Amino acid sequence: MQAVLQRATLSRHGYALRCAYTTRAAAATGASHALPLFDNVKLERSGKGTTVLTMCRGPVNSLNMELLQDIDNAIKAAEKDSETKALVITSHSPKVFCAGIDLSEMYRPNPERLPKFWKSLQQMWLTLYGTRLPVIAAITGSAPAGGCLIAMGADYRIMSEGKTTIGLNEAEIGITLPDFFLQPMISLVGPRQTELLTTLGILLDTKEALKIGLIDEVVANDQVLPRALEQSVAFGDVIDSARADTKLQIRKPILDRHRNTLDEDIQKFLKAVNSETTQQMFDNYLAKLQARKKK
Repeated sequence: MQAVLQRATLSRHGYALRCAYTTRAAAATGASHALPLFDNVKLERSGKGTTVLTMCRGPVNSLNMELLQDIDNAIKAAEKDSETKALVITSHSPKVFCAGIDLSEMYRPNPERLPKFWKSLQQMWLTLYGTRLPVIAAITGSAPAGGCLIAMGADYRIMSEGKTTIGLNEAEIGITLPDFFLQPMISLVGPRQTELLTTLGILLDTKEALKIGLIDEVVANDQVLPRALEQSVAFGDVIDSARADTKLQIRKPILDRHRNTLDEDIQKFLKAVNSETTQQMFDNYLAKLQARKKK
């Protein structure tokens, strides 16, 4: 989980409110019923049956409990919307798709909030990976750790060229990856590549990620969203029942495996995070971040 130590206070009064304002403006001009509003994501129709979910928890979409719940609820809202045939997930930032899990949820955590946070992550993942909608990830910037998890939940991944990276680099701060992080990567790039990348905490550049199949396309940054919208129409044009049933048949083993181990997974997570060894690793990682900032 990418260590971005922040709470929601300032971001929810900045980027998040801007997202809500933009969504209200879009809803006010639309002839159809409005999509719901959220604090940390923007949900709006783009035409031709595609709805765009934009993560906008500033500055880098660190995954706290509120953002996870908003992503989960926004996907469910899109599923219920009769006009939505496909979903694009993207970021408000041109440099960061999603920086991963907000370390403040796990660093010296609130004991009552911690299990709720992890359950929110589990549920978001089940909703994203198990949606019948075709999902296109418009990856406008780097996607480490939890950002990579969200990207892997999509049906198709388009990433911006340049100095952007993607991968599950939790080993960098000494975190053991949960099974539901590992299985989607195994399904995309195979066991051996997954083992190498995750045990070494490697972040891939776009050329490397494309080569091994972790992403599907690389385009210029300003073309990521337009290309994602174009691809979403191609998915949406396929007969829905055949496409969705096939998708879920392929994903069923991973989804079932996750559903059947939810309680075991959360107990492992709580035990690991609450250990003094883990908290000391967080201390060391934060100290390294501080040292980098001073240089």
